[in-house]
Order: sequence, then C-alpha cells, then structure tokens
Amino acid sequence: MTDHPVAIEELLAGYLDNIHSIFDYKDSLTWTPENHEFEYLKPGLAYRLVLVNYVAPFYIEFPPFSWGVSINIPDRENIVGSIYPNPSGGVFCVKLNETSETTFWEVVNPEGKTISKGAGNENFTINISSQPKGIYYLKIMQGGFNSVKKLVVQ
Repeated sequence: MTDHPVAIEELLAGYLDNIHSIFDYKDSLTWTPENHEFEYLKPGLAYRLVLVNYVAPFYIEFPPFSWGVSINIPDRENIVGSIYPNPSGGVFCVKLNETSETTFWEVVNPEGKTISKGAGNENFTINISSQPKGIYYLKIMQGGFNSVKKLVVQ
C-alpha cells in the first residue's frame, strides 16, 4: 500500500482499456474512461474496480512513498490558512482554509521518516514535542492536491 494519493491513469496505465469503472465508496463518485469524477486513489479508502470483460488476472503495485520522488500531484498552497506558533517547542495548531474534504497529513523528520500522521475534515494540532530540535516537514494532501510546510521545533 501507499501512504499518498496516486493518479489513476498512471497507476493503471496499460490496463485502462480493460476498465469499465471505478467507484469511490466514500464520496459516491465514479471514474470511467469517458468521465472522470475523480483523478486519484487515496490511501485508506475503498474502491470498486469493474472490468469490461474477463481479462487475465493482473496485479497493481502502488508506488512506495518517497520524499525524494515527485508523485505528480499538483500543489495548492491555499490548503493551509495558518500554522502557529511556528517556531514552537513542538506543539503546532494547523488552521485549514474552509473545506469539507478529508485532509490527510503527515510530519516527516529531516531523514524523511514519518513521525506523525492523521486525517480529518477540520483544523488539528500536531504534537512532536518529544522530537529533537530541528526542522520538520508537514505534508498536507486534500482533494488531489498537496502542500508542504516547514515546522521548526526549538
């Protein structure tokens, strides 16, 4: 499994002609080759994949997450309204701009290891006060977009 959204057309390249539809159970949206109500498969959600006809079994391998690799998700800087205080002793309040979409977030250390993560539809607090002083990165994923913000623990 992966821990970030993956573009359907990239993930299923080579199999698109065999796909009749993909149904997103959470948002009741449907992806078909002719009509894309959504573009990304998101971690932790359930989807129904319907094939056109019987085809030989195939396996889909989700790409592992890596901060050093571009995953071609467009950036949208206005996901986050504010992060305060920053710098802090390790507790940060994150205020999102108005949204009804589920927001996935994770904090990684300078080595790229995830040290905290979560999901929700509202503002949230991050507590990484047990971590050493330094710079951390908050990655926020929402509706097929992402945003990366710097957190400073002092």
